[in-house]
Amino acid sequence: MQKNVSGTDRVMTVVAVIILVALGGAAIFFTQSLPESYRFFDENAHYETLQIAVMALGAFLWALLTVRLWKTIWREGEIHVSISAFFTLLCVVVVFRETSFLGVYGVGDGVQAFTETLVVSVAVLTVLGLAVFWFRNRARALSIFGGLRRQVSTYWALVSLVLVLSSDIFEKRLFHMPGDIVWEETLELMGYIAICVAAALGLSAAFRRDLQQPKHQRPQETTRGTIAPSSK
Repeated sequence: MQKNVSGTDRVMTVVAVIILVALGGAAIFFTQSLPESYRFFDENAHYETLQIAVMALGAFLWALLTVRLWKTIWREGEIHVSISAFFTLLCVVVVFRETSFLGVYGVGDGVQAFTETLVVSVAVLTVLGLAVFWFRNRARALSIFGGLRRQVSTYWALVSLVLVLSSDIFEKRLFHMPGDIVWEETLELMGYIAICVAAALGLSAAFRRDLQQPKHQRPQETTRGTIAPSSK
């Protein structure tokens, strides 16, 4: 796992865990004591709006990290720009899916169909492009994916995956529990928060790397958006 975790990272982690536990506790309270509150968890209701906002934040944070990593030389064990680009794309797609590709905002069927086609096409082409990059650079790809186990962000991304997959269990009503809708939307929101935390920790590590380097050794941006070592 990533070494030299900063105090800021620890604070973010503790706060995130508290928020997730609080959301879980709130879900238990709603299902046991306030069944009339279920309307807040309906499609396009308060919780879904919050989910969209959280994932939009996640897309923004991952995009910031992607830009940051694009401007620096990758070192083994760090998050690679291709990974952050993938998560940026994932968050953007989820935002559009949560809005049913803008249908919840009352756009026409034509605009909705066009938006859905555009987003899906861009997503597929981007994923194919990343796959080609990883396949053509297999040795580097092994290092890129192998190094993820050293990153705290990786474990938060896995937590996000587990939470979102768990929400599908309640969406499909496999257990027929009272308050299925509450647990479905709560677990989904918790998963979205976790992916935001993963991005925030990745950003923190990227900025900390720059600050830990002596000023005269810090890289300088080239005109191509990559980094060349300082000549000083």
